Amino acid sequence: MKTKNILPKLIQKARQSLCRYKVAAIGFDKRGNIVGSAMNRPRLDKYHGGLHAEMALLLKYGVQIKSIVICRVNRSGKLCPIVPCATCSQVAKALHITITTIY
Repeated sequence: MKTKNILPKLIQKARQSLCRYKVAAIGFDKRGNIVGSAMNRPRLDKYHGGLHAEMALLLKYGVQIKSIVICRVNRSGKLCPIVPCATCSQVAKALHITITTIY
């Protein structure tokens, strides 16, 4: 993975989220190049409108992604602990994608 300067990109992307828990994800291809990034969406937009950052990334870029890095920030932009949910972990495992957290 080419992780050079991904932390500032992740924090910037997470701070754009309208959710209480601001989460961002960056996806990498098999060569370690950045494919894209995504943030979580609020659930109140519509029924079942919420979407985790890693699932949003998978919906956007699909099978191009081989690994995902996620982080969570608070309102002031400081890193907070995060663990991917069971559903996101299962989907990633089925697609042979590794999820790494930054804290």
